Amino acid sequence: MIELMVVIGIIGVMTAISIPFYVGYRPKLLLTQASNKVLGAVRLARASAVAESRQHTIHFQWENEAYRMDDGPWIPLGLRVDMAKGAGWTEDFLSFDPDGRANTSGKIEFSSDATAERYELYVSIAGFTRLRLK
Repeated sequence: MIELMVVIGIIGVMTAISIPFYVGYRPKLLLTQASNKVLGAVRLARASAVAESRQHTIHFQWENEAYRMDDGPWIPLGLRVDMAKGAGWTEDFLSFDPDGRANTSGKIEFSSDATAERYELYVSIAGFTRLRLK
């Protein structure tokens, strides 16, 4: 019985130590997840455009932090993210031609008030994408 109480005590101490770490790490994790979701959608749109030989478009709602591919449903990012247009971005959409080229180039910035981390998604006119931690 004493051994069981010692094990339960050790588990309690480890839980008490790990909860503050998790609470502090969660905002960064959610921001990373949100930016990777958009990166995946952009890359899927480009790959679909090349594979199907037709244009595909990703639409953005900057104020609602949501995106959609073509006429699909709006997908919220699930976190209060400042999804702002960066250098060179002039539209609320990003289209890819059948040859993989993008209609515009520039960056989308992802940031949150809960963490100092910031991500930038770069899209080149050739259609190449890169996500960078700033």
